[in-house]
Amino acid sequence: MNTDTQGNDIMPYLKKRKKQKGNAKSFLVILIFCAIIMLAAVIYGSGRELFSFFAEGAKTDGSTATTESTQDARQTSDSPSIPEIPQGARKIIKTDMSAAAQGKLYENETDREVFASRHGLASLSADDIYVLIICSRGFETYLAEEAFYLDGDYPAGMGTASVCVCARSIAANLTLSGVGALYIDVGNTAAYGSLENAERMIAQSLSVYPNIKYVIDVRRGVYYDEEGNLLSPSYTEGGKDTAQMRFSVGSGSSEFETELGAANTLFSALQKREAYSVMPTRIKNGSLVFGSGVPVITLEIGSAVTPCGEALLAAEMFAKTFAELTKW
Repeated sequence: MNTDTQGNDIMPYLKKRKKQKGNAKSFLVILIFCAIIMLAAVIYGSGRELFSFFAEGAKTDGSTATTESTQDARQTSDSPSIPEIPQGARKIIKTDMSAAAQGKLYENETDREVFASRHGLASLSADDIYVLIICSRGFETYLAEEAFYLDGDYPAGMGTASVCVCARSIAANLTLSGVGALYIDVGNTAAYGSLENAERMIAQSLSVYPNIKYVIDVRRGVYYDEEGNLLSPSYTEGGKDTAQMRFSVGSGSSEFETELGAANTLFSALQKREAYSVMPTRIKNGSLVFGSGVPVITLEIGSAVTPCGEALLAAEMFAKTFAELTKW
């Protein structure tokens, strides 16, 4: 009797527990279903697709970067906001065009074989004029201020500064460093006749200052990408964007070996100071400016869309490096 009674007492208890378990499962299903409905409502209200995060990639707050952006990777959240590019305008893109990034020393446009020779620069002092600085293409300009696009033909109403400001800066900094240097304005306002006019001014200067050892011709380049956007060769030094430099040597020059050797020597010294400061040296067909028997160092600083301030930083670095190599 006791056994039967215990069995009757246990059976209702077990049935009751099964019923509670079933109710818990039902409640959990209802709860999950309600959560899904609420989540769908939130997503629909925000106008986003459920998996847009994975489709577009994670973005930090305030980021303007997209997968279509061609801005330089150095653009940070602290950089100025980039304005919307008007339809038909060309972007101005800062990019690293250094020899270190490209992995080559030269851009040889000729059939002439080029050797990585060097030229020991002469020892110079401040007791005479030993370096003549010119701008054979003084009509070339930089942008006065940084810009993000060009709408129309260059400079499309934007303020500009002559490349001659860099030539004057080099002359001033060489003089301050104890190297006798002189800048002369050759007066070129257009490409036509500019080469001949520059050579005439060099010859006249040599007649007055016969101890001139080097002529430095300061220019700037023009660079595009495959989409026609304008490129500004640049790197960052000490937290400041600085224009990259390039040496050019004419294969037809009577001083080709000396000019190439001088370019190689300066290239090496600049790269040692800052690895990304110089682009590959360009070997061009024909002649550039003839220096009447004096080697001409043709120096390109930045490009047509380089801000003038960045070009001046590069000019100052070049002057310091040249002085270190030549100061008595």
